[in-house]
Amino acid sequence: MNKHSAKAQRPLQQSSYRQRWCGFKALLVLLVSCLSFQMHIAQAHEHATKPQAQQGRQKSPERRAASKPTPHTPPKKEKPKATPSRTKPAAFERKIAAQHKTSPSRVQQGKASYYGGAALNGRLTASGERFNQNELTAAHPSLPFGTRIRVTNLSNQRQVVVRVNDRGPFVKGRILDVSTAAAQRMNMTGQGVAQVRVEVLNGEEVASSRTAQKAPVS
Repeated sequence: MNKHSAKAQRPLQQSSYRQRWCGFKALLVLLVSCLSFQMHIAQAHEHATKPQAQQGRQKSPERRAASKPTPHTPPKKEKPKATPSRTKPAAFERKIAAQHKTSPSRVQQGKASYYGGAALNGRLTASGERFNQNELTAAHPSLPFGTRIRVTNLSNQRQVVVRVNDRGPFVKGRILDVSTAAAQRMNMTGQGVAQVRVEVLNGEEVASSRTAQKAPVS
């Protein structure tokens, strides 16, 4: 090969290299542009879906209210009913007195019972005294404490004068509760309940009844 042919081939090789380099650069630019376009599309899709996801996570006021736990209210406990006892509050005394008429007449007639025993002996009465079953006392719904009354057992006409120091009886249909000693005087311990007449005494009658009750019981 001569020198002229070698010089003629050099420009051809250089132009071929330039064409290849230009083609490579064009291909590289095309790849970069494709990658940037895909990244742009992905970012646009992410921005479009993000608000929807946030809206989906946010609960509506109704759903938030429904999801809040409601405070648990325990059921109301019914108060146990008070069982009758010898010492009663003033409200209960007024109720019992209303049932038996708060202003009793000097003479009453009805059923009487008696109370006593080891369970009640020594306990406080409504007047504040200690109950003694061996004393001549009685429980009346409304008569003032300290009132002296004559009680007559209508089945045998036996009588006893007692002092009111307690409230009762708390059984419907009964007008008086006497102590065990008073019940023995009227001979009603065997029956438990007797038909009686109750008379409120004045000062003179109280004095005479004290003398009469000192006599031994036959």
